[in-house]
Amino acid sequence: MNRNSEFSVYVVELQRYVSEDQDLEVFVPQVFGEEVRKEIPGHTRQRWDETSFFRDLEGKVDPTTVAAVRKLYEFAKARADIITWGTGTNTGSFNPKFLAVDNKSLFTVTSRGEMRLNFGWLTGGKAVRDRLWAGLKEIPELSPYVRDRAERCTVLPPQVWVPHCERILGVFDQVSRCSNSGQQRKNRVLRSDVKPFEPRLGEKRSP
Repeated sequence: MNRNSEFSVYVVELQRYVSEDQDLEVFVPQVFGEEVRKEIPGHTRQRWDETSFFRDLEGKVDPTTVAAVRKLYEFAKARADIITWGTGTNTGSFNPKFLAVDNKSLFTVTSRGEMRLNFGWLTGGKAVRDRLWAGLKEIPELSPYVRDRAERCTVLPPQVWVPHCERILGVFDQVSRCSNSGQQRKNRVLRSDVKPFEPRLGEKRSP
């Protein structure tokens, strides 16, 4: 239906999470129907880049979220072999790919401040998904939201992941260093001078 009509039908499921002390209640939306894309006159998709992405981000989220997203992006620039940009009409995204681990992106960050964990998108097999899932589950505050490693993707709103940005970066750093196969190691430009990534949230960028 979504492919052959000028209107779209979506189903939104709200997953409710409550902290153990009952002080925090979060609803995480899961949208069904986004898989099918179509071209509609007047709705032109665009290719995002660093400048347009952060300009859009700064207009949609608070400064703390902007700083956390920028920290993820700086990590991606330092470690990823490829960063691809989305083509959304109203929302930008970037997708870091670590070829020694997988040809697909481990995670996606949108200009709404969302983080998408691409468990089901990874082609490197169960081992890659398990490493990513297990590392994130070790973060107690994040564990309730990282439910099923077999899901196509898990979407974390900024209020869930931003307070734990540095620990999440630590997981991404560890997973990105675990080569999945000898063939994938050949596809990657290895840099022996790279030191373990040590994120510092709020750190100013050098000019």
